Amino acid sequence: MAFGKPIKTRRREVRKVLRDSRSKLTSTLSRRQALFGVGLAVLFWLAATAIVWQSRQQPVYQTGQIVDRAIVTRVDLQWEDEERTKTLREIARQRAPSVYVQNPLFFQGCQKLNSLPAVASTATSVDQIAPEIQSLYKLSDVSIEQLKKYQQDGKPTAEWTRLVDDLVSKLQWVVILRQERYQKEIAAEEDSPSVVLKLPGEQFSRLPKTATFNLAASDRNSLKDKLASLVEPFPKGIRDSVAQYLMQLGEPSYSFDQTATQAAQDLAASRVSPIFRDFKAGEVIVPAGTRLDGPQYVRLRLEHDQFLDQLPPLMRWLTMLGPAVVVMLVTAGLVVSVLVLRPRVAENPMRGLALTLLLLGTAALAWLLQPSGPYMTVASAVTGVMLVAVILVVAYDQAMAIAVSTLQAVLVAVMLQLSVGLLLVTIAAAVVSILQLHQVRQRGTLIRMGVVTGLIVAAGVFAAQLADRDMVFDALSAQAGAWAWEAGAGLTASVVIGFFVLGILPFIEKMFKVTTAMTLLELSDVNQPLLRKLAQAAPGTYNHSLTVALIAEAAAESIGANGLLCRIGAYYHDIGKIHKPQYFIENQGGGPNRHDKLSPAMSLLIIVGHVKDGMELAREYGLPSVLHHFIESHHGTTLVEYFYHAARQLKGEDQAQPSEFEYRYPGPKPQTREAAILMICDSVESAMRAMTDPTAGRIEQLVNKMAMKRLMDGQFDDCDLTLEELHDIEESITKSLAGVYHGRIKYPTNKPAPAPGSIPGSSDNSADTVSAAG
Repeated sequence: MAFGKPIKTRRREVRKVLRDSRSKLTSTLSRRQALFGVGLAVLFWLAATAIVWQSRQQPVYQTGQIVDRAIVTRVDLQWEDEERTKTLREIARQRAPSVYVQNPLFFQGCQKLNSLPAVASTATSVDQIAPEIQSLYKLSDVSIEQLKKYQQDGKPTAEWTRLVDDLVSKLQWVVILRQERYQKEIAAEEDSPSVVLKLPGEQFSRLPKTATFNLAASDRNSLKDKLASLVEPFPKGIRDSVAQYLMQLGEPSYSFDQTATQAAQDLAASRVSPIFRDFKAGEVIVPAGTRLDGPQYVRLRLEHDQFLDQLPPLMRWLTMLGPAVVVMLVTAGLVVSVLVLRPRVAENPMRGLALTLLLLGTAALAWLLQPSGPYMTVASAVTGVMLVAVILVVAYDQAMAIAVSTLQAVLVAVMLQLSVGLLLVTIAAAVVSILQLHQVRQRGTLIRMGVVTGLIVAAGVFAAQLADRDMVFDALSAQAGAWAWEAGAGLTASVVIGFFVLGILPFIEKMFKVTTAMTLLELSDVNQPLLRKLAQAAPGTYNHSLTVALIAEAAAESIGANGLLCRIGAYYHDIGKIHKPQYFIENQGGGPNRHDKLSPAMSLLIIVGHVKDGMELAREYGLPSVLHHFIESHHGTTLVEYFYHAARQLKGEDQAQPSEFEYRYPGPKPQTREAAILMICDSVESAMRAMTDPTAGRIEQLVNKMAMKRLMDGQFDDCDLTLEELHDIEESITKSLAGVYHGRIKYPTNKPAPAPGSIPGSSDNSADTVSAAG
């Protein structure tokens, strides 16, 4: 007793308070979820409108595409002719003179002429000069005598030094080049008639190319004449020796300076002013049949920007209002589709957020892919819409996927400025891909889907383009190649999506908390750790689960429910019996019943506890959440009748009888048709094991009795199961059970017939009786 009330009465009051609290909490959460849903819708509208506005700032055509209709300017347009400007700047570069820098080896060699008088000071004739010196200077007896005049105390006289310095100074203005540079300069003389000399002290001087000379031996006449004129200040007998020495140096006077020349060319190009062209409003800026190049694309962007700039603010807002209204209608359509087809998405904020991010992400992807190359318009649209279609059909169902992907196609069409024909191609791609993915049981299904959808997209591109009445006939042959590229891009995009979704399938399941048929099939493997543990610890329960799975799958398919999900749910619905298998009749093997030594209340805790134990094992082994409901709801809130009646008998008539509520499973009730089917199949299969002589009529009566008992007990109140579907389920279960528990015949024995007057059946011939096959 507590507060003057029995413990059971207090327990009922606490449960009532908890139920009332949960009701208020659910109401509060519903209001918050509604606000969250409205916020998501507004967020989607604003973000999608921004993407559409940004995308429509780009021209319809992309670089490399063939323009199938002439484009005229809507405003007076002044456009920089980049090609012409580039050509003129290139001409300026070519005409810019090359820059040469002094070769130190040449001028150092010239300074060695100061030692020439010393060479002749010790000789009286040419014969006394070393051969290599003679070869270098070509001295004579006369030149030797004259050179001695310029030698004093072993050093050259001031007069000789002055003559050499004057010669070096004059040689600074003589451009002697190696043969390859000389030929290049002469070849470019018409475009660039001069060269630039870079003198010491960062001084520059320009010389005509007529002042350049070739160092090659094959073209030395002009160089010899030039040197002969430069050595005239020397005494007549010495001139030839000095000129011969300069010719024997073998070094150019100037070398090509690549860095300085590049700078000079850049400077010359920068001085060329841009060339502009003027277009009047209505004038063609891109002719039909033209393959759009980079400058023309820039021209289209410039025309679009100038057109918007000259619009009054009100008109500019009106041009932006149209796409915003269309996006608003698409948003409204998405909200209605979700509320009608999948209200649970609206009730789950995280799923709503995931759907919003999916739609915005694919729209942004389509916008980013379009300018990635020519003929990517259809591929961009197909990529954005097919991703939505395939992910949603995997996560939800075909109706949801078709509705949402169709609205997404409209959004992408507005964003990419698609024609009606290409919009229909995009919608067809989404619908075809969805219809092929009723259940993803094999990995090849996604690849096949991509190929088939891609072929339809490719054919649709040609059909949509040919249906265009404004097509320029003269450009048809050129357009055919462009269409082939566009169709190929659409085909490639569809196939890539198949492979991509196959790769991210586990992420899709985790993000949307769904389980695909492929994952269910993997869980049906008998080598799964949990199933193997169930078979070893509770073989009776394992066989019971296999039988229930067989019956439940057929029953689910009879009403169009998910038979595979029913089968896998049946495999795992009783895994909680692994912990205490011997307390369940199917695992006792005819041995003593352990409940005989327990009170009904204690037995109730063990029996009911297998649901809780099953949920703990499901979380421990990482079973998908979709299977959790089968584990916790396969008994619903049904009454544990055996121990309830045992408790009533134990109390006696003179004591307070136990409450029926206390001997019910904690629930919840089945919330899906598949869970309801499992509940019926589980109870019927268990009851069948107690039937001694199963016949078709008795099986039908049993199935109807168990189904009606669950129905009248309110176990199907939370699921959308109809009476017609319940009738179809009963027929399917009856048929399956009749096949499993079919009739048996007794084979004849080798024993002699009983003597007359004997009592039939008095001898135990069970050892000689076997079950007939079939």
